[in-house]
Amino acid sequence: LVSSNSPLMTIIDTTSDTILLNVNLPGPAVGVSVALDGSRAYALVPTGNQAVSVDLFNFQVSNVPLPSEVTQASGIVTGPTGYIYATAVNRLFEIDPRT
Repeated sequence: LVSSNSPLMTIIDTTSDTILLNVNLPGPAVGVSVALDGSRAYALVPTGNQAVSVDLFNFQVSNVPLPSEVTQASGIVTGPTGYIYATAVNRLFEIDPRT
């Protein structure tokens, strides 16, 4: 389970009710999404126009830059192909977080 408490993202193991990792974000998150296979969690951080990616197996944290056209981002979801989708005012962006 992943929860977002801006500007902190907390990774929680719900089987033991323990906190596995706290990730300091570069700003308040407006959305959190987990990959369908449970391998990664993403937090959308409009400040700095980025998403933060956390590998849920080895807890490596990395930044995923968003296209410059993404302004006023308001939500994030993950798709079955591993892409993330960010929403903004009247727009939807498909982003490959691996590039």
